[in-house]
Amino acid sequence: MDPAVIAVAGTLAGVIATSLTSLASALLLQRNQRDVMREQLARNDLRQHREELRAEFIKYLESYDAAFMKTTYALTASRSATQDPDIFWWEYAGEEMRKLQHSYLAVCITGNSDVRQAARDCLGSIWTLGRTASTGDRTEYEQTKEESREPRDRLRSKMREQLNIH
Repeated sequence: MDPAVIAVAGTLAGVIATSLTSLASALLLQRNQRDVMREQLARNDLRQHREELRAEFIKYLESYDAAFMKTTYALTASRSATQDPDIFWWEYAGEEMRKLQHSYLAVCITGNSDVRQAARDCLGSIWTLGRTASTGDRTEYEQTKEESREPRDRLRSKMREQLNIH
């Protein structure tokens, strides 16, 4: 066989091998980039979901704090001696309690079961505190206020757990 033909054949074989290697590398790189992009999108979705949860949790806690502050004002507000404490509390803090109830429903939709239960307990404790404040009995109010700390602290802890904040 002619040495020129062998040289041309060898060169062509080298070009083909290089081309196939380049093509395989490009395909692997593209697959890798696609996987990286999927992973990045999943991380972004998780981050966005966590931020939405965080916003709902903050909204609930802000509503809770507003209702909690209203209990201190209800303690000294004027009321008739015969008025039912539940009715007085609702009339006195209705707007704050509506906001808290709305935030509670959002937390029930977005939170996990531990957060939902803790939010339910927290909501119950603010109703109890509001009723107690509406009686005007400062001693009973202070005791109920102390008891309301545990559900509130547990709720914050469960929210942090769900948000993976330690």
